[in-house]
Amino acid sequence: MTTMALDVAYRTGWACSDGMVGSIDLSEHKGDLAWMGLVLASHVDRLIAQHHVTELVIERPFYRAGGTAVYALGGLAFVAHMRARCANVPRREVTAWEVKKWATGDRKAKKPAMVEAAKRLGWAPKNDDEADAICILSYWLAKNGQQARAA
Repeated sequence: MTTMALDVAYRTGWACSDGMVGSIDLSEHKGDLAWMGLVLASHVDRLIAQHHVTELVIERPFYRAGGTAVYALGGLAFVAHMRARCANVPRREVTAWEVKKWATGDRKAKKPAMVEAAKRLGWAPKNDDEADAICILSYWLAKNGQQARAA
């Protein structure tokens, strides 16, 4: 049984309770939202199958920005939900505020603090997208009496 966390964005971070972590760069497709969705869908499908994912935790998009960013983030979150649903994987959502508060003590923590939090949890994120996904995963598992193992 593997839980996977996604921090959906133009660079989507992912982390699995089996210790694997990575990111998916969708930024080169910013002008084509449909293509971004297709690329994300193929990655989510592959990750679900490869890691035998039994639960997906997604950071709920925060709609502070306007325009295309809001539209894209909502669409990408929808794609992740849809692909997990098609694979019969239950989906959960968490807010950035609750994850940041748990990981750093500050619900408005910036990216460097999240990277440090992921490192304190025993992981070695390559970027802040991975760090966010690690913290989402670790928060969800801790909330449910479990623990992820860093690779």
